Amino acid sequence: MDHEVTIRINAGLGVGDPQQRLAKFRDATAVAAPLLAQSPDFQSGKIKLNVSEIMNECFGAVGYRDGGKRFISEAPPDPTQQQQGQMQQGLMMQNLLAEIEKKKAQAAHARAQAGHAQLLGTAAIANVSLDQQRFAHDQRHAAFDHGHQLHDRLLAAHEQGHRHAMQVADARDRKSEIGNQNSEGTNSISDFRVPTSEGAEGPDLIQQLIAALRAPRPPVEFVRDPATGRIAGARYLQPQLPPPAA
Repeated sequence: MDHEVTIRINAGLGVGDPQQRLAKFRDATAVAAPLLAQSPDFQSGKIKLNVSEIMNECFGAVGYRDGGKRFISEAPPDPTQQQQGQMQQGLMMQNLLAEIEKKKAQAAHARAQAGHAQLLGTAAIANVSLDQQRFAHDQRHAAFDHGHQLHDRLLAAHEQGHRHAMQVADARDRKSEIGNQNSEGTNSISDFRVPTSEGAEGPDLIQQLIAALRAPRPPVEFVRDPATGRIAGARYLQPQLPPPAA
C-alpha cells in the first residue's frame, strides 16, 4: 500500500452518458442505413441486419444487462405460411417438370421432322436415280431401234442392189442369147430349102424355138440364211416354157 499504482482507462467521450451513446448510435444508423439499402448484397438477402446486437446496444446503453431480450420473443411458425411455402414449392416443381416435358416434346418433334426430312431426301435421291436409269434405258432402247432400222435399211438396199444386178445380168444374157439365136436361125433359114411335098412342119418348129428364146424369164426369189438373215442365193419361182403351138 506504500507504492503508487497508475491505472489507464481507454473510454470514449460520452461512454458513461446513456443519452450520448444512443445519440451516436442513431447518427451512425442514419448514415449507414441508406448505404445498406443501396447495396446489392443487402437487396438480395446475402447480408442482413443483426437485430439481436442492435437490441443489445440500444437497451444496454440505458442499463438493461440482458439487452432487452425479455421484451422480444420469437413467434411460433405459422402453419398457413408453411403450407403456402410448400404449395409454392410444389407449384415451382410442377412448372419445372412441365417445362422439362415441353422441352422433351419439342426435341422429339424436332427429331421427327429431321427424320421425315431425311426420308424425303432419300426418296428424292431414289427418284432421281430411277429417272436416270429410265433415261439411260430409253437411250439404249432408242439406239438399239436406230441400229436395227439402219441394219434393215442396209439389208434392203443390198437386196435391191443385188436384185437390180441380177436383172441387169439376166437382161444382158437374154439379149446375148437372143442375138446369137437370131443369127444362127437366119443362117439356117437361108440355107434351108422348104420342100414342096412335106408341108409346113419345118418353119413351125423354128418359130416355136425362136418364141421360147424370146420369152421372158420367170421372177427371181432371193434366199436368206436362217442364222444371219442375209441373202445367201437366188432361184426362179416358176420356171416354164411357153406352151407349144397348136
